[in-house]
Amino acid sequence: MGSTADGTVLRVTDLRTYFHTGQGIFRAVDGVDLTLRSGRTLGLVGESGSGKSLTAFSILRLTDRSARIQEGSRVEFGGRDLVSLSEKEMAAIRGRDISMIFQEPMTALNPVHRVGAQVAEPLRRHLGMRRREAAERAVELLDLVGIRDARARARDYPHQFSGGMLQRVVIAMALACEPRVLLADEPTTALDVTIQEQILTLLRRLQDRFATAVLLITHDLGVVAQSCDDVAVMYAGRVVETGPVARVFSAPRHPYTRALLATTPTLDSSAPLVPIPGTVPDSRHWPVGCRFAERCPSVMPRCRQEYPPMEGSGTARAACWLPVAFPRSAGTVETVAS
Repeated sequence: MGSTADGTVLRVTDLRTYFHTGQGIFRAVDGVDLTLRSGRTLGLVGESGSGKSLTAFSILRLTDRSARIQEGSRVEFGGRDLVSLSEKEMAAIRGRDISMIFQEPMTALNPVHRVGAQVAEPLRRHLGMRRREAAERAVELLDLVGIRDARARARDYPHQFSGGMLQRVVIAMALACEPRVLLADEPTTALDVTIQEQILTLLRRLQDRFATAVLLITHDLGVVAQSCDDVAVMYAGRVVETGPVARVFSAPRHPYTRALLATTPTLDSSAPLVPIPGTVPDSRHWPVGCRFAERCPSVMPRCRQEYPPMEGSGTARAACWLPVAFPRSAGTVETVAS
């Protein structure tokens, strides 16, 4: 499955995933557009509850039964719309062409099976390897992700590994079939700073080797600055700003992006951290206009009446009626210690 002339491997267009509950319809992901390119990492950032993880689960059609991907949503990969595929067709893609690193490695691993067998499983299912061949390749993969004495550790169970080592096992599983796309959902959240750096370095090294397109979901802007080429900022179920990391972080154009950056510490200790006032609106009743309007210091009457389109130059775009670039006055996100 090839990419387009600009390297696009996967394109998400107007993705909408709603939860149908007894309390009403929660429009958790409500019109998301994303583009993943070969060999590049797109960071997806935003507050908890903004829809980041659900976007990834929707791409792979792994949502909860109460969640429904709405008609008109498109996830284009290899010339096909994943939303319209049968479950059997999607099962052939998951783990082979598109893989996912889950936030909690223990949820992705079966506690009663040895880790080597679990890494070998996608090789047998998707590539048709025989048991012994898959077992040998699993050892190679465990060694590739930095697990010492991989042959012996392949016979161990998940509970015998530390959190950082478990994350390496999950990465080995995700990359076993050399997928075109890797969705990484908060892969370093529960790890200390040293292990986090090791995991991010490992992901970059493996990405260079396999030319994988990576969607890195995180709430940590420092991780994005360190590891991503591009960034998409989500708020209340939608992407409000996107572009190259350096451009967006040095001169953010959406008030929400500026507000997020203002909550992030820098090396300049004199720069105060400014909390974002107010709360995210209820996803059952999104406002007609801009969803950040009630928390925005630059709000205008039009902001409450019409939702702004994504506009900009080149690959940098923002959904704002007043998209003025405001350079950061002190420090850079790249200096953040996670």
